Amino acid sequence: MGVLKQDDGFSIIEALVSIIILGIIITLGVILIKGIYSHPKALLRGEAFILASQEIDHSIKSKVQNDTSYTNSVGNLTINRQLIPQGDLNKISVTVTFNSTKEDIVSFNVFDHK
Repeated sequence: MGVLKQDDGFSIIEALVSIIILGIIITLGVILIKGIYSHPKALLRGEAFILASQEIDHSIKSKVQNDTSYTNSVGNLTINRQLIPQGDLNKISVTVTFNSTKEDIVSFNVFDHK
């Protein structure tokens, strides 16, 4: 009977509790990753912000006077620029859209002197 009273290993209850905790952690991780990948706006927001900022900088520096629309190098984002004259100012409107869902990710409006 002395062999059964030794505490050298894990009991079945300790093993089951650790398996349950591990299962909960893995389940929460899968749910989090699935949520991130089901909302591409969250993943693409940084790239969309950079593209829109670059387009506004280009429009202001080169004093372009036409509208434009193009896609990024991967082809999943469309950048639309519209110039709207308002008196002695131009309103530069840049919108970045996700191509799959046609949702706007980022939209900026800036005023610049003609």
